[in-house]
Amino acid sequence: HDTTRLLRFEAEAYRRRLRPLIDFCTNGDFQAANQDSLMRYFARESHAFYQTYLAEALASPTRRLIAVADGMMHYFPLEVLCYDTLPSNVQNYAQLPYLLRRMSVSYQYASSLWYRQRLDNAQPDNYQIFALAPDYKIHQDSQSLSQLKSQRSSEQILTRRYLAPLVGAQNEVLALSETLRGYFAQGAEANETQFKTYAPQYGFLHLAAHSVLDSVHPQRTSIVLTETLDTTEDNFLTASEVKALPLNAELVVLSACETGIGKHQYGEGIISMGSHFIYAGARSLVTTLWALNDQAAPPIVALFYNNLQKGYEKDEALRRAKLDYLDNTKNSIAAHPALWGAFIQVGDYRAAAVSGRITIWWYLIPLAAVAALCWWALRALRQRRRF
Repeated sequence: HDTTRLLRFEAEAYRRRLRPLIDFCTNGDFQAANQDSLMRYFARESHAFYQTYLAEALASPTRRLIAVADGMMHYFPLEVLCYDTLPSNVQNYAQLPYLLRRMSVSYQYASSLWYRQRLDNAQPDNYQIFALAPDYKIHQDSQSLSQLKSQRSSEQILTRRYLAPLVGAQNEVLALSETLRGYFAQGAEANETQFKTYAPQYGFLHLAAHSVLDSVHPQRTSIVLTETLDTTEDNFLTASEVKALPLNAELVVLSACETGIGKHQYGEGIISMGSHFIYAGARSLVTTLWALNDQAAPPIVALFYNNLQKGYEKDEALRRAKLDYLDNTKNSIAAHPALWGAFIQVGDYRAAAVSGRITIWWYLIPLAAVAALCWWALRALRQRRRF
């Protein structure tokens, strides 16, 4: 049965305990020589936090934790906490007793949104996916540069200069196109006009892109799409533009940096790029709490969609994707929480399978079965006629 617990913390004390854990994940030092000491420090401190603030509430067997966080808790994924002390023989980040191994965790920006979504039984118009992976090539020719200067702000031009190509994001969307049905926009097609045109038509949205966080003015936080020199759209998809879209999405996956964080507003939770997708009509999100690693994110994303197609609930699909990633990492650093913990599931956790790609095997296997049955029947008939 479901149990609801309201946990009250002394604000300054829990912030003091939580801040180092957030720093550990968001500023992971992968080059440090004392990795074993750092791993044991994280295990010790995260377990102490778990014991102080969560252990009592999770004492009974629990399959799912739904967290409606407040304040700084919005910036940290609870599933990376260690629920137990660290055995002395553990040598790898993958072997830590993460809460992830005990239960799935689903998040809500605010209790009012959670209540509204529990009553919502709406269905998307289709279960196909619209996925985008923008290109961040810089226009070098004089004509394009002249157009940019006349059509874009100096801040936008400067921002683009510092955006590195996301090879992993391109491969991520390419891999999705091989297994899922939908529209996969890469390069020049992954622009703002295309997104605004097609996003309302799809039940699943996936953006593998750079994002620009504006913590002072959250509505200006943006996802940066391919620069097409368009005179109508500037290809900086802002949170306020997202909120104005008539979405009917079962799930939005924001495979971009820091799309789940923003300015905290009491009563509303975090005002972020992710929350604006919820307000626009998305029922569920997979979003991020810090910068993604371009090598670690694609396999987790692929495993997540594979689990959705198997019928798992969204939070459980993400949990299993992270566990598969951890169990198959080849070295300890690859299992550092900074590399896999950023993804969280927000909103409706109920199962919803994205449409899989129909391949020739869908037709060949049944035809082969029918042909084999006909051959067997004909053979049986001939043998009976002999007698």
